[in-house]
Amino acid sequence: MRRAAARIACITGCVALVATVGLVLVAGSGGVAAEPLAPSVKPTATLSVGQSIVLKNTTPLVGDQEIYPPSACRGKAASLDESVAPLTCKAYRIVLNLDPDPRADNTVFIEADFNQTQLPSLPLVALGLNPPPVNGLDVYVWDQEDHWLGENAPGTLDPVTGPGDPNDEPTGAASFNEPERGGFTAKQRIYDITVQADAGVNQGYDLHLTFSNEIFTAPHEVLDQFGNTAAPSDTSSPEPTFTPPADTSSEAPTIALPEASVTPDQDIAGIGLGTTQEFNPNGFALPPRTRDVAATAKPPSGVALVLGLVAVPLATAAVGVFALRRRRQALLT
Repeated sequence: MRRAAARIACITGCVALVATVGLVLVAGSGGVAAEPLAPSVKPTATLSVGQSIVLKNTTPLVGDQEIYPPSACRGKAASLDESVAPLTCKAYRIVLNLDPDPRADNTVFIEADFNQTQLPSLPLVALGLNPPPVNGLDVYVWDQEDHWLGENAPGTLDPVTGPGDPNDEPTGAASFNEPERGGFTAKQRIYDITVQADAGVNQGYDLHLTFSNEIFTAPHEVLDQFGNTAAPSDTSSPEPTFTPPADTSSEAPTIALPEASVTPDQDIAGIGLGTTQEFNPNGFALPPRTRDVAATAKPPSGVALVLGLVAVPLATAAVGVFALRRRRQALLT
């Protein structure tokens, strides 16, 4: 009996040990499984390659430091803390028609335009510092109901929890910039986007979304320099033939051209650029009473300069003052 009881106790202990190890492994591998996006949500927009859309919001949003999931921003709060989410964020569901081309890099570009308010602060301005702006805006892209892109990126987690997931790339649209710009590479068809006020009260925004496969058409270049007239994209054409340049090592003979007979223009003949190739000097002759003063003129003397620039103005000013005083005395008497 004792051996049977000991055997049963050993088996029970082994089973308990295996169950405990299994629970530890499950908890260590991630705990609760990631919750996918709710399929019952009606899409806000469906984008194909090359399409863009603008989502406008005029409802004021109050800033909050908590990041709320899309379900809470739609008004489906799972806790009391998430009941205020509709006052601070908006959620949108987008569906992407991905390009199946292996070369395609399906990319969504994000830009949120809004007006940021800069509050003046006299103490900070006196110190030469500018206070930070208020009513910021953050844009989050959710691939799962409880995970946004970049949540586990390296550098965003606490050092104790590990280096993070290098494949979890942030979108870059959750900064304090104006406007918010970012983008991400789509790896699934459905995403949720939340726009959340960061600080202060946001008065409205315009959310621009553009979907591109990032495949650029090859430019049509002129490649007939060496006789290649085939288009770059025509792969069925034969190889281009190389035409060597002309041999210019030997000098070509110089061919003398006969002199051309030029008929003089009768309209301008005799006045230059005509048959005489000179101007008539009689046209420059001055009248007989003209006096040539350019060769005999002399500069004024120093006495003349002093009299003309100093003595005469002072004498004129003195006469004017004397006349005004006599007039004033006459008026007073």
